[in-house]
Amino acid sequence: MYLFFANPSQINEVQPKYPDYVGEIYIDKATRTTGFSLCKDENKPHGFYSSAAPHIYKKNKLAFKEFIAQQYQNRNRDDNGYLNLRFHINCRDETGNLIINELNADLEPSNLNATLVEQLVDLSMRSENWRTANHPTLNYYMYLIFKIENGNVTEILP
Repeated sequence: MYLFFANPSQINEVQPKYPDYVGEIYIDKATRTTGFSLCKDENKPHGFYSSAAPHIYKKNKLAFKEFIAQQYQNRNRDDNGYLNLRFHINCRDETGNLIINELNADLEPSNLNATLVEQLVDLSMRSENWRTANHPTLNYYMYLIFKIENGNVTEILP
């Protein structure tokens, strides 16, 4: 058996194919950043995929869905598609660093009605919807996907 060792000067640093972690939010592309800051935490925000979701709804996901159902008004819209909101929640239960993705029913980039998007963003980003257990440094990453059919919210994922 032979072992071959590479000359250190010939080794190039390999860049990872996916350098970001799940939930990476680039602040320069985010909205709702004014006056919002993450709490001092040496780690990335918690919450990969939907693992944090059950713990950070103020009451629970059902209560959040009921709140959206009671407050959202269709106003004769006929949009179909998906609205994806990705954002941070800091240790003070404040929300910010919002990324919005709008998709049509075929999951292609699209534009939904601007007032529909604004209304769902405003309802979703209310700090009274979220809790972080008042941990002095903990920040969370959260995402919501609203399925829209004929202007109505028919499902909230995850």
